[in-house]
Amino acid sequence: MTDQNISCEYCGAPLSSGANFCDACGQPVKKPQALQPPPAQIPSDQTILSSKPEPLADQTILSSKPEPPAPLPVSPPPPAYTPAPAYVPPPSPPKRSSTLPIILGVGGCLVILCIALIAVLALVLLRNRPKVSDLSKVVPIEPTLILMLTDTPIPTQVVLATRAPLPTDPLAPTMVPTATQVPLATDAPAPTQPDFQVLVWPANIGQQLTGTYFSDDFSTTQYDWASAQDDIQFWGFEDEHYALHLFEAGYTAWAYLPLEFTPTTIGFDAAILPGYDQGAYGVICYYTDEENYHFISMDPYNREYSIGYILNGDYETLMEDMWMPSQTLKDSPYEINNVLAVCDPDMITLFVNNELEAQATVSSVTGGISAIYGETWEETPPDGFRVLFDNLYAFKPAQ
Repeated sequence: MTDQNISCEYCGAPLSSGANFCDACGQPVKKPQALQPPPAQIPSDQTILSSKPEPLADQTILSSKPEPPAPLPVSPPPPAYTPAPAYVPPPSPPKRSSTLPIILGVGGCLVILCIALIAVLALVLLRNRPKVSDLSKVVPIEPTLILMLTDTPIPTQVVLATRAPLPTDPLAPTMVPTATQVPLATDAPAPTQPDFQVLVWPANIGQQLTGTYFSDDFSTTQYDWASAQDDIQFWGFEDEHYALHLFEAGYTAWAYLPLEFTPTTIGFDAAILPGYDQGAYGVICYYTDEENYHFISMDPYNREYSIGYILNGDYETLMEDMWMPSQTLKDSPYEINNVLAVCDPDMITLFVNNELEAQATVSSVTGGISAIYGETWEETPPDGFRVLFDNLYAFKPAQ
């Protein structure tokens, strides 16, 4: 319990009741002297006979001898020196510098590492010394000698590198291949000759259109031929030819002749291309609709021809069989063949390469539209069928 009326004379902090030392600064507490009871008042006219007072006659004596009060503890006198200030914890001892142990530790590690590296290098040199010595004896390296790792003998003559001709530099005469000779590598086998030759088309017949005659060498696009391309077919001009490419198997595609009159005779030059040869091309005449017309078809790859008609969507032949062997198509399927079809009212006549191939009798048929066409088989490969037309002409007899 803290006595609010008593405080330390050194630091001024309040003191606990009965404390002998200050809790704040630790100095001893100076306690005041015990208060003595006031001396008894003696009448001035009374003579003191004894130091002990006599009891009064009318006072009841409760005790034969009263007990004196217990003496209070007396604090020692304050010291003569100046009191110390309030308690302050003593400062910690200064830390020792750690620089020297670090230097010693790093130096020791470096020394140990150097010793270990020297030992490893010495061990490696001792192990590899015979091998290095042997290599230096067996393979002396000269500045001008190139060590070749293959079995090819070193040529005795220096091979000089030649400068590749720039696009602006003219070629040396010996580097230009002749038309009849192809430079071949000495160690490469000669290439095999292709099974087709470069197409040499007949001379152009020109472009002309009258009321009864039409000719087109496809040197220009002045006439209104079909031009189309989709997932099934392509019709268009290519290098002064009219081309058909059928991409799908089992299809027939045709292009109408850009005429106002109905011709009876249609001729042209045609060629199929290697890799796109599974199909046939020809002429359509007496065309009424997609399910009713006559056709003359050529298959150069198999050297066959066909003459027939389609009636209400069904194929009919005008020969002994639907496909007949040809006697007039050229031996190579990729050569240019000249085809001429005559569609008279009662007969169809086929000429191939200026020779009569076949004739077929038909019922009396007149009128209709004329076209050129191509067709593919069910087994035609994915690359499809491709044919080029040139020097097409058509006419009807003069009235």
